[in-house]
Amino acid sequence: MEHASLKEQLQRLLNDNQILKRAVAIQHERHLEQEENTNGVQQLKNVLNQYQEKVQSLEVIFLTYLYFLWYRMVWRFPQKCD
Repeated sequence: MEHASLKEQLQRLLNDNQILKRAVAIQHERHLEQEENTNGVQQLKNVLNQYQEKVQSLEVIFLTYLYFLWYRMVWRFPQKCD
């Protein structure tokens, strides 16, 4: 009877071990997915920053061009003070 009891206990331990191994594998997969998501988010943040810098640069260029047009118009058609 003792031998059968030890055999059952061993079988339960082996089953528990398989369950734990599967749980660790699942956690590892989730961890890898989380790292990929984190990397993806960081890449998107970098792209967003690049676009924001481009927009700012274009805004400066646009305002400079508007100033140039205004300056040109002022010198071409000066206001006469009467």
